[in-house]
Amino acid sequence: MRRHRFFVPTLLGSLLVGVTLGAPRLLAHSGESADESAGSYQSYGSGDQVTPASVVVTPESGVVGALVGVQGRGFPANQPGRLRLGPESVVPIRTGSTGRFKVQVTIPDVAAGDMRVRASIDEVRASTTFTVLDGASTPPTTAPPTTPPTTAPPTTGMPRTWWRPEIGVVWQWQLSGLPVDTSVSADVFEIDLFDNDKSVVDRLHAQGRKVICYLSAGSYESWRPDAASFPASVLGNGNGWPGERWLDIRALDVLGPIMENRLDRCAEKGFDAVEADNVDGYANGTGFPLTGAHQIAYNRFLADAAHARGLGIGLKNDVEQIGSLVGFFDFAVNEECAEYDECELSTPFIKAGKAVLHAEYSSTTDQYCPLTTRLGFSSIRKNPDLDAWRQLCP
Repeated sequence: MRRHRFFVPTLLGSLLVGVTLGAPRLLAHSGESADESAGSYQSYGSGDQVTPASVVVTPESGVVGALVGVQGRGFPANQPGRLRLGPESVVPIRTGSTGRFKVQVTIPDVAAGDMRVRASIDEVRASTTFTVLDGASTPPTTAPPTTPPTTAPPTTGMPRTWWRPEIGVVWQWQLSGLPVDTSVSADVFEIDLFDNDKSVVDRLHAQGRKVICYLSAGSYESWRPDAASFPASVLGNGNGWPGERWLDIRALDVLGPIMENRLDRCAEKGFDAVEADNVDGYANGTGFPLTGAHQIAYNRFLADAAHARGLGIGLKNDVEQIGSLVGFFDFAVNEECAEYDECELSTPFIKAGKAVLHAEYSSTTDQYCPLTTRLGFSSIRKNPDLDAWRQLCP
């Protein structure tokens, strides 16, 4: 849900800086001086939409040899550049059509302490700091490469069928601005599990719509009615949203029953499928030493648990693990793949005959629709708070 990981422009006095929820320190400048504050700030946009050049590393700290994600925005579009890690390590980067880049890099062999991370693209520069911790990294654990099956393997006692959206289906996504506006023209609605009772699902069904149940499976949300079920031992760092914290997905003995109870509620209300959000914690600063293998195991548990209740299930984002998960999930829900230039990563779902429900927030339809229509995605443009407003591709 509305998982923006970049910076929001904020005006402090006369100084325009980039700030982010839970991100490391940021300085963006146009000079070569080691004193970042001496440079002038670069920004792109028109009218009130000013975007300072910025870069962020996720997580914010780690040991030598750790794999981290680096993302940047506010740079010239479609240009090559360099990402410098510390004094010597240089990684080539390239922005997409929206002036953003996203790469995964290995922390070089440098002394413990703050390490400068600097992005330079066509004379526009931005930097941040990454804290290198004492110790050595073990190689990142990933699932062994396999050719994923086209459907999830059968489980004893599991219903044989469940609903799956067709490629190209028209959808609507509304999580705020309630009540749900059922007058919006769509084949599929995605709405919140807790904020809607069975009558809303029944009304949509009576109109011939299918309904997807939204819930967060990877984060604790303090306002949910079952929040007291989460012990402190599984609560990690905040994920940037008020009242939310990452979960320790390794504790399946604790989280499993909670998530199964939520899926039971989805089934009892008559939902056709579920979208489990925040299932990419291993790639974020959760506060737990999560690996790719931990995430795959947890996500597959969720898929099996949904199918056992006759519910289809969509994979939310987690694009780096699609190859290991496409066979277990029935569709994909993707946010801003065009903004981050990663739409091609979701095409294994289309190749497997499964829909990709895709939403953009800041990009306009003329920027992404030619690409996503060609790929076969069901694309919509939404406000970040996911109210009833929606724009379809022409």
